[in-house]
Amino acid sequence: TGVAVNPTDERYKDLVGKTAILPIMNRELPIVADEAIDKDFGTGALKVTPAHDPVDFEIGQRHGLPAITVIGLDGRMNENAGPYAGLDRYEARKAVLDELRAQGLVGTEIRPYVHPVGHCQRCHAEVEPLLMEQWYLRVAELARAAIAAVREGRTRFVPQRFERNYFDWMENLRDWCISRQLWWGHRIPVFTCANGHQFASVDDPAACPRCESAELEQDPDVLDTWFSSALWPFSTLGWPDKTQDLEDFYPTSVLVTGYDIITFWVSRMMMMGVHFMEAVPFFDVHIHGMVRDFRGKKMSKSFGNVIDPLVMIDKYGADALRLTLIRGATLGSDVPVDEKWIEGDRNFCNKLWNISRFALLNGAAPAELPARDRLTLADRWILSRLDTVTREADWAIPRKRRQISARSSRTCSSGCSCSCIRSCRSSPKSCGARSPAGRRSCARPGPRRGTTPTKTPSARSRSFRM
Repeated sequence: TGVAVNPTDERYKDLVGKTAILPIMNRELPIVADEAIDKDFGTGALKVTPAHDPVDFEIGQRHGLPAITVIGLDGRMNENAGPYAGLDRYEARKAVLDELRAQGLVGTEIRPYVHPVGHCQRCHAEVEPLLMEQWYLRVAELARAAIAAVREGRTRFVPQRFERNYFDWMENLRDWCISRQLWWGHRIPVFTCANGHQFASVDDPAACPRCESAELEQDPDVLDTWFSSALWPFSTLGWPDKTQDLEDFYPTSVLVTGYDIITFWVSRMMMMGVHFMEAVPFFDVHIHGMVRDFRGKKMSKSFGNVIDPLVMIDKYGADALRLTLIRGATLGSDVPVDEKWIEGDRNFCNKLWNISRFALLNGAAPAELPARDRLTLADRWILSRLDTVTREADWAIPRKRRQISARSSRTCSSGCSCSCIRSCRSSPKSCGARSPAGRRSCARPGPRRGTTPTKTPSARSRSFRM
């Protein structure tokens, strides 16, 4: 319904404000100037179809261009398409091009012409944007309150750098389209009577509250799944009733989620929670990365690199899978996973079991430690390693650095193997605690604030060989 050019394009400067004729339909199209147009792309002049393109829709809104829908829900051209009404969209494209060629209006043709076209992720069919009535939620006030909650520290992100993702989204948020044309979902509770009156109702109404007409039809659309999810922190606890669960568990302590849904889920839970409950839904948002394959590639069925967690649990046990994920879960970073690593952690879990069994079979029981002068060198070595791991865990876990604690435990247990302990007991001279590297490893202090525990390669190799 219009032609747009860049306001700085000297080629078309004198044409802005005039009209052009749309071939075949013989409709006048106003020529407008808009900064969204890339003057170096193609001819620099863009036909504007507000009803069938998101960018064109925005341009049409800015310049008051009419939005004329020419494609129906069945993918065929409708009555607004003139002589092409009833044709399939692909048939219509070919027919229009043939007519333009016949009229001598086609100049240079570029083949192949590559440009981005949206496709359905399931059936891979081309997606045709259509202009349709939708339900929107005004979010300006909701967003302001949710932004303030994070800026004031009532909710914090861990790592803190992800606050930027949250603020970038919330501070540029537009009204939220909450309706979807899907088969499954929560139906929008809006009804229309035979006289055209629309009203919302929590329960199924018997008649229109305005005219008392009993002929009612519920809106066929369903709510956006993120709208339903936004209510999750309190709707699952009995809201809108004031239940004991709601009092006990709202707000919750921590939300653990991926960085990819900060905008879709976290932001909307914040808006709904602050609005309806007048309190943030959670105090901490712990952000983790995406689980990927060992090459760092996204797991996908089409790529054939998906690891089924249920299969891994059956094969290696749930603890082994948990440990692999925890060890690789650096704050906010993606987590690479490979089956060999899960198998290795299964072996480690078996080692812990064997260490515990060895200790219990040798009469281990909770008791006070003997005086230091009664401890052997091997005793002090084992206790020093235990103290190091304990301090590292005490430092890491409150800071959400669980991978450090997991790695430290695994490294320590690899050195404190059953064979090593037996060797120290039977022959103190061969104990790893006598080696300078072993002593340095055992006496290493716990991490200080802002540091990550490390071990020199020589100390690590000595520990594993003990």
